[in-house]
Amino acid sequence: MGAGTYLITRDDGMTTTIVDPAKREYSVLDRAALLKTSQDLQQSMGSMGASMQVSGINVAVEDLGAGEPMDGYATHKFRLTESYTMTMHVAGQTKPTPSRSVTDVWMAPQLNPIMDPHARPTAAVTGPMAELSRQLAAAYAKFGKGLMLKRVTTDESDDGNAKHSTTMTMIISNVRHASISPSVFQVPAGYNKVESLSDAMSPMGTMQDSNA
Repeated sequence: MGAGTYLITRDDGMTTTIVDPAKREYSVLDRAALLKTSQDLQQSMGSMGASMQVSGINVAVEDLGAGEPMDGYATHKFRLTESYTMTMHVAGQTKPTPSRSVTDVWMAPQLNPIMDPHARPTAAVTGPMAELSRQLAAAYAKFGKGLMLKRVTTDESDDGNAKHSTTMTMIISNVRHASISPSVFQVPAGYNKVESLSDAMSPMGTMQDSNA
């Protein structure tokens, strides 16, 4: 995403429009379409003798008490820890990949009416990841009401050859109440639609449907 790029979310985050004013372009990410494609791919893997399993799921939430003020708002801090092992079975070979992540979250309860639809996972996932998604949705519900002003996530994995670690920090700032024109939530006229991840993956779902 280039500088100035912004997101328009609808349907509790199920549809996201990514707008790039610098290029006068936009793309639409449809989460429902991505979920369907994922399900189709899982069925395709099964027909080819391949499968994936997720085991050893452990999701825990710690209440760390009051956090430091952020952007003028009091915060409450939580820590989410999740771990699991993803095992792929392909062509008679089995490869387990253990994964672990720790996410520190700073919640601002005063900003409860404001919701970041990308911050909380959905339990509407099927297949091997369904149980992990269910537990994550239940864990995030324990954070209570409010807006997540900051999230710091460290992911660790081991593919058998090397260990990998990645840390990502997301911060929401400059939160303010204001009257907003409905036009803000529309893509400006004259912008060109470009291919999104949903568009790129949709042929895979179509291919699976034609083979069924």
